[in-house]
Amino acid sequence: ACYAKLLTGGTVPLAVTLATDAVFDAFRGATKPEALLHGHSYSAHAIGCSAACAALDLYADPARNPNWVPARDDGGDGG
Repeated sequence: ACYAKLLTGGTVPLAVTLATDAVFDAFRGATKPEALLHGHSYSAHAIGCSAACAALDLYADPARNPNWVPARDDGGDGG
């Protein structure tokens, strides 16, 4: 899943890609030549990161976000 405007309202470039541990681990490497090192000019943009942290706090607050549903710890299969 990819999220961008949800994090900063589109005011500054910032996005996040969510992946399972197995997918993430495929891009790791013990050394720089073995790892996938890719970024862009706005990686870790300080204002974007600050806005994203504030947005995540608001999204996780059920009093401010009527769409909030607690995360399940059942593997996502409902059982």
